[in-house]
Amino acid sequence: MSLSLKNISKSFFNQDNSIEILKDINLSIEDGQMVSLVGQSGAGKSTLLQIAGLLDQQTSGDIYIDNIKIFVDDEKKRTEIRKNKIGFIYQSHYLFNEINAIENVIIPLLISGFSKKKSIIAAEKILEEVGLTDRKFFFPSQLSGGEKQRVSIARALVKNPSIILADEPTGNLDESNSENIFQMIKNLTNQKNISCLFVTHNQLLANKSDSIVFIKDGKI
Repeated sequence: MSLSLKNISKSFFNQDNSIEILKDINLSIEDGQMVSLVGQSGAGKSTLLQIAGLLDQQTSGDIYIDNIKIFVDDEKKRTEIRKNKIGFIYQSHYLFNEINAIENVIIPLLISGFSKKKSIIAAEKILEEVGLTDRKFFFPSQLSGGEKQRVSIARALVKNPSIILADEPTGNLDESNSENIFQMIKNLTNQKNISCLFVTHNQLLANKSDSIVFIKDGKI
């Protein structure tokens, strides 16, 4: 099991007051499983995703990644795991406009110390898997919205992470592209045995995931 959250709570403190954002969250995602997280704005979806991605720290509770407990105060280990085991896909693609698709995809590999040659080989493989072999030298300005999002998916998957955290990745796309991107993420999740937490407002897409979790007022 790649991702397990146990009794996760999150509070923000302001002078003498505390605001509880997440309340005793328990959530486990099996390898190869896509779980959709659904809830209204302000329900705690983004906070939960940030904590699961080790970008924020829980007030209490434990996170397990690949069955290893992640300690809150071990920032070096948290950074290492975030860099090597977690892939992030956002609503905006966050591509660098001045470089082409394959150069955008190899960035995480170069940062981790891979040679340029190995990085390019890995990037070409994942771009083929998302159907962009013929677009690998295109710049973002030459790509459609759906193609840009496919590049961002390739970038998230190029290091073979254990976990994918997707934050409204279809939010800026039309209905057809939303369906295509969702199905692509789901298929890759299943094929690569990844644990995927997919945040969405789109109930029709959520219904097609392996499991749905509803969050309301910080509780699931």
